Amino acid sequence: MKYHPNLQPARLRAMPWYRQLAMVDSELSRACNLLKQGGGAEVSGCLMRARELMGVLESQPVIPEEHGIRLLEVTRSMAHPEFGRDSGGIHGIHETLSSIYMPLIAG
Repeated sequence: MKYHPNLQPARLRAMPWYRQLAMVDSELSRACNLLKQGGGAEVSGCLMRARELMGVLESQPVIPEEHGIRLLEVTRSMAHPEFGRDSGGIHGIHETLSSIYMPLIAG
């Protein structure tokens, strides 16, 4: 994996899909916090890592349909050229992802 050189796709796929989603969200949360502090080059790195993780996640056949549709919408938003220009869009996706995986991790 280009942006996660020490993480093999097979190892990532072995994790539950909602844990993978938490990893995507962690990168987005970090990007959002960096943007609130003025941005910088690291924001782009966070977004690229999040996109890379999402690319592996979206290929998982075990994602329940009710979450899969929402994740498809998130993937489309993340692929938009304007994504990442402000913290509002990133924060909105962070909220969506958190609402999906937090109950699964907690329960």
